[in-house]
Formats: sequence, C-alpha cells, structure tokens
Amino acid sequence: ESRRDVTTLKTRFLLYSPVLFGILFFGNTACDGEPLGGECVPSSQEGYECLPNLLSNGSFSGSTTGWSAEKFAVGEVVTSDPSGIGSASSLAVTNFAFKARVTDFGLTQCVPIRPSTAYLIEADSWMAGDLGVDATAAIDLVVYEGGDCTGDKIQRKDSDGAGRVRDEWVHSSVSMVTPAGATSGELHLRVVKGPHEVDAIAQFDNVLLAEKP
Repeated sequence: ESRRDVTTLKTRFLLYSPVLFGILFFGNTACDGEPLGGECVPSSQEGYECLPNLLSNGSFSGSTTGWSAEKFAVGEVVTSDPSGIGSASSLAVTNFAFKARVTDFGLTQCVPIRPSTAYLIEADSWMAGDLGVDATAAIDLVVYEGGDCTGDKIQRKDSDGAGRVRDEWVHSSVSMVTPAGATSGELHLRVVKGPHEVDAIAQFDNVLLAEKP
C-alpha cells in the first residue's frame, strides 16, 4: 500500500521515533539491534515491520542533513502534503538542468555496506501532473568496491514502482544481494527529465536502506 494511505501514513510518521515505536510495539526495544542511521523504520514488507535504517535522515525531519545534491539538482524540505490531506515533511528534489539531452540529477547519500548481503530499499515518491511526459522519479543504489563510494562501480539496483505516475504517492520496494567485494553504497533520489524540459520536481519520503534479517 502507498505511503499516503492517510491513516497508515500519518501513523508511520509518528512512529519514526525509535523510542516511541519501541514503547508502542516492542516494549523497551525499538528494533533488534541499534538503528545504524538513527532511525527505526517501519517497512511495508511483511515480516520486516521494523528495520534499522542505514541512511541518516530518511524521513527528512526538518532538514536535508545527510544528503548531498548533485550538479544541476537542489533539495529542500517541504511540510505540505501534495495530496492535500494533512501535513508531513518530505524532500522535494529539483532537476534544473536545461540541455539538449535527457538529464538525470538528484540527491545522494553514501553508506558502508557489506558484501554478499541482502538489502531492502524502500521509498515513496510523488510527481505533479503538469510535468513533462519524460519526467520520472527514480530511486537506485550504486554499489562500490571502495569505501566512501569510491573505486569501481560493481552493481546498480533500481527500485520499481515509481517512474512516471502522476498526482499520487507511489511506494517502491526492492530487494537485492550485494556482490563479493562490496564496501559502500550510494543511494540516489533522482529526477529524470527530457531534452529542453523546464525544471522537474519530485518529492520523496520514508526512504529506507536496510539489511534484511
């Protein structure tokens, strides 16, 4: 179910605090283990109701801390829900490149990852209906051999379910197993747009990168 099932979604927002989530669901423990990125995130996948998020600030609580903008991209936190129901923080990513080719820019975050390990990537995205036909919201993870997202790129995994859907929150969830030699991974929240299109904006929320138990 998409993030913006209002009852579920607004509840999930309240539960992003590890302490509150733990009290309501697990007594004194929010997750099995310490949240690596400072958040204990409810996952949409059955059996993975709460996972330690490797990402910092995956719910964009008041800032873009932890995320870096690529060339021709900018990110800002917005507190109005584009669905028009309620209010919750999300990240608006703008690709402002104006070129004679398809462009692909957004915000990224690099985290340590382990080789031969199963990971879960989840995110919610929204694109307005007045965007160009080629505008696309995309979430992907690029895996590197070197630390700090350096060295050879040895794997790339795109999430499904986002793409070109307009005027609704779309939930994306995909699993992957990292190859031998994996050391770090860079998560991309990208906005793709066509040649000579004006600024394209996508909103992202509830971004999760976690090891699967």
